[in-house]
Amino acid sequence: MAISLQKTSGLTVNLTQTVETNTTVVIVCQINTQYPSWNGPPLLTHGSLTTYNYYGSPTFNLTLGQDKLQRMSWADNNRDIVLNHVTRADEGTYECYSRTTSWSVILHVRGICMLYMCLCSSFLPCLIKRQVHLECKS
Repeated sequence: MAISLQKTSGLTVNLTQTVETNTTVVIVCQINTQYPSWNGPPLLTHGSLTTYNYYGSPTFNLTLGQDKLQRMSWADNNRDIVLNHVTRADEGTYECYSRTTSWSVILHVRGICMLYMCLCSSFLPCLIKRQVHLECKS
C-alpha cells in the first residue's frame, strides 16, 4: 500500500492510498471523535459523494446497498472505516468530518484484468483456445 500526504490549506487534510483489488483496507480518519460523518463513492447524479453515516451515528446508510454494507464496518476505534474485498467501484474520495475539521482519503484501486478468448466459427467447434493476460495500468 502506497500512502502520500498532500498539503492543503485550512483544516482539510488529504491522503492518498493505493490498494489491490480483493484486499482489505482501513480508511483512516484523523479526527478525534467517535463516529464522524463519512461520505464516499459512488458519486450521486448531481456529483456529490454518497452519505455513509451521519455525525455521531454508528448506523450506515441503507442506500449503500447490501454488497457494500456487508463489506464495510467500523474499526475498533469507531472512527476509521474497514472495507473488505475492495473492488474498482470502491475507488474515489472518502471524507470524514466533524463540526470543525474534515479529512479526505483518495483511494486508488489497482487490479489485474484477465481476458479469456476463444477463436471460434459459428459452424465449427472451437479449435483454437488461447489465454491472454492483460494488466491494467492507470
